[in-house]
Amino acid sequence: MKGQVGIEYLVIYAIALVILIIVVGLVLQMFTTTTYTPKCISDVPTLICEDNVFALYRNNSTGGNNLVAAVRLLNGNPKDIEVLGARCYSGKQAPTNLGFTRITGLMVISSQNSKDIRDIPCVNEAGTSIQFSSGAGFEGTVEILYKYTDDIVSNRTVKLSISGKQG
Repeated sequence: MKGQVGIEYLVIYAIALVILIIVVGLVLQMFTTTTYTPKCISDVPTLICEDNVFALYRNNSTGGNNLVAAVRLLNGNPKDIEVLGARCYSGKQAPTNLGFTRITGLMVISSQNSKDIRDIPCVNEAGTSIQFSSGAGFEGTVEILYKYTDDIVSNRTVKLSISGKQG
């Protein structure tokens, strides 16, 4: 009888200890910074971020502190594409009247190849520039305006949902 009481005593304290460890773990998780696993998901299966490669960084070309994006776009289409413009915004819906930043020069991505599209200015829901903050999280969309090089039909877009840390 004494052995059974001893085992029950140990089991009760072991269960209490496990519950305490779980509660402490949950509390610590609530108060630690959110980690962003970098993700880049395309709505067009033949135009994707190659190897999930994208960057969120400070716009150094103008000396400002604005956030800009870059993506490595892989063209999985059987035809070459010409990239005409790009835009970046937080969230899933583009702000009203947000146009595409034109790509300077001719950017053609051959079939089954990739190229980097850089210096895409990022804006918030109000359409104003997002300020760069190293290590801060970002969840938003990069839209690429393109057309097939031999196409006479209107331009097309691909949406890349991205999330990651700035810097």
